[in-house]
Amino acid sequence: MSVRVAKEIASVSIIGTGNVGWHMAKAMHQHGIAVINVVSRTQKNAEALASLVGAEAASGPEALYREPDLCMFCVSDDALEDVVKTCYMDTGTILVHTSGSTGMEVFKKESNNTGVFYPLQTFTRGREMTYDHVPFLVEGATPLVAESLLQLARKISGTAFEANADLRRKVHIAAVFACNFSNHLAAVASDLLKESGLDFKLLRPLLEETAGKLQSMDPFHAQTGPAVRKDMKIVQSHITALEDRPEEAAIYTLLTNNIIRYINMQNE
Repeated sequence: MSVRVAKEIASVSIIGTGNVGWHMAKAMHQHGIAVINVVSRTQKNAEALASLVGAEAASGPEALYREPDLCMFCVSDDALEDVVKTCYMDTGTILVHTSGSTGMEVFKKESNNTGVFYPLQTFTRGREMTYDHVPFLVEGATPLVAESLLQLARKISGTAFEANADLRRKVHIAAVFACNFSNHLAAVASDLLKESGLDFKLLRPLLEETAGKLQSMDPFHAQTGPAVRKDMKIVQSHITALEDRPEEAAIYTLLTNNIIRYINMQNE
C-alpha cells in the first residue's frame, strides 16, 4: 500500500496586491518559492509587485494561465468570496486565504484542496521587513494539506502551527486589541499634541519603552498611569479637558474603568 506524503509547495500565485499580498509575495520570493503570477484589479498594481518578485502580472483572477502549487488569496474578507468564484485552478493546486477570521468554507464550491495561511503581523505595503519571526497559523482541509502549509510556513518563519477557525478568530481579536486599537490610540494622541503645536515624536521614547517592557514583562505588570494609581482627581481633570472631544472622553473613561476593573480582579 502506497503512503501519501504532503505536497511540497515550490510555486505560488498571489491574488491581491495590498498590504498582505505585497508582503506575502516578497516573503515567498525571498525564501526560494517561485511566485509565478501576481493578480490585481488593476494591471499597474499587478505589474509593480510582479516586477519585484519575477512574476507574471494579471489584472484579474480569470487571467491566470500558469497553475501553481499554491494559490494565495490576499484580499479583504468582504471581497474574498466573490474573488474566489472568479478563479479556476486545477484540483492539484491548493487554494488558501490569509484571513484570521474567515473559515475554509469560503472555498467549498470551488475545491476541497483548501486551507488557510494566516500571518500574524501588521503589514504596510512598501515597508521592508524580515519574516523569520512572523507567526503563521495554518489550517488544511485534509491532514496532507495542513502539513504542506506547515512546511511552507517553516521555510519562512520559526513559528508555525495549526489553528482552526475558532482559535484563529480569538487570536485575530487579540491582535486587533494589541495592534490596531493601540495604533489608533497613538493617532488620537498625535492629534491631541498637534492641537498644542507639538510633534508626535515627543511620545516616541515613551512608546519605545512601553513596547520594550512587553518583551520581558506581562502586560498587566507593565501597566502604569493614573488609573493604576487610582488617582481619580487626575483622571477627572483629563476627562474635563476632553469635553470638546466627547468621543475621546468616552474612550478615556471606558479604558480607565477597564484598567481599574483588571486591577480589582487581580487583587480579589
